[in-house]
Amino acid sequence: MSRSHIQYDALNNRFTPAKTLIVSRLLTSAALICLIAGLTGCELFAPKPVTPPPKPKPVVVTKPPANPHRGEIMALLQQAQYDVDHNKLTTPLNDNAYFYYLRVLSYDKDNQAARQGIADIAEKYLEWSIDNANDGNISLATRYLGRAKSIDPDHPNIPAVTRLIDEHQSASRMTYYLQIDGLDSKASWLASELGDIGRTADKRKATAVITARTDAEGRWIYQQLNNGSPERIHARLEIGSKPSVRLIY
Repeated sequence: MSRSHIQYDALNNRFTPAKTLIVSRLLTSAALICLIAGLTGCELFAPKPVTPPPKPKPVVVTKPPANPHRGEIMALLQQAQYDVDHNKLTTPLNDNAYFYYLRVLSYDKDNQAARQGIADIAEKYLEWSIDNANDGNISLATRYLGRAKSIDPDHPNIPAVTRLIDEHQSASRMTYYLQIDGLDSKASWLASELGDIGRTADKRKATAVITARTDAEGRWIYQQLNNGSPERIHARLEIGSKPSVRLIY
């Protein structure tokens, strides 16, 4: 073997054929590459540390400051309720439920008790308007409706009450005044007359408004009306000093 084919192997301190030395060096290099690759792969595939999410900041709830007029508001609400119970809704001047509810709102514009109280006042006026319209008192019914509108113009029942008043205002009316002596003796001629009125009420599909001096007298009048009608008559009773039967149709 010629010298050119022999090389000194420094690792083993000997001369080694060149081919053998090359192969050995290739194997050593390969091993180093594998080692480096293995280390690198471990770094590549190693799980990354998980960073915990930041803790939420505590929510600080601040209470609104107490209303300095709280005591006066409570007193005003009690006075307003007292006036509602005694029908002092908008009169007398500066001493009525509506006035006191407005005072409350001047101290606390979002006070729900005062707002509900004002709505209740409007509702009460609407009830009075309906009752008077049904009784034929159109003027008073219109007045109560106007008060409800001035207090709570957006009240949902105002359109319905307005239509009711318009219907009663355009309705026809017939009024029969009854003689006192005939009522006192429950005379047969008056009973016959009431029977005729009952037939007229049935024919016209009318509502009868009976005015009588007592409940018992009103019930007797109503009975005579029904005796003359094949169908039970729709009627309302009101107490008054001038007995009559009013037909509304």
